[in-house]
Amino acid sequence: MNEILIVDDDPIVRHFLRRMLCIQGYACIEVAHGQEAIEHLRTHRPCLIITDHQMPEMTGMQFIENISQERDCSTIPVILLTSDDNHDLSEQAKQLGVHTVLNKPLDYRRISLAVESVLL
Repeated sequence: MNEILIVDDDPIVRHFLRRMLCIQGYACIEVAHGQEAIEHLRTHRPCLIITDHQMPEMTGMQFIENISQERDCSTIPVILLTSDDNHDLSEQAKQLGVHTVLNKPLDYRRISLAVESVLL
């Protein structure tokens, strides 16, 4: 079964994403911040990472920069969630290899299409 790693400091967002993706047949692991995600990645290789940008301690972009330098993690596709409608952030994310940037509030259909485009 395909495992998706969900990284978001908001438990409501994590719960929403997990429920939505589990209904679609994906196994999901939830973590609350970037450092916890990095620790998880030491022993697991998900097929996809969905991460929020605005998190305490380490932003989503910092997390992505960190894992992009790791040979084993650099090929894992990433979807970045943000409430920041900043074009520069989207461009910077794309340069780091982010597959899709989705703006909040989250929309079930857009998330589903983004996940499908990565995994199918």
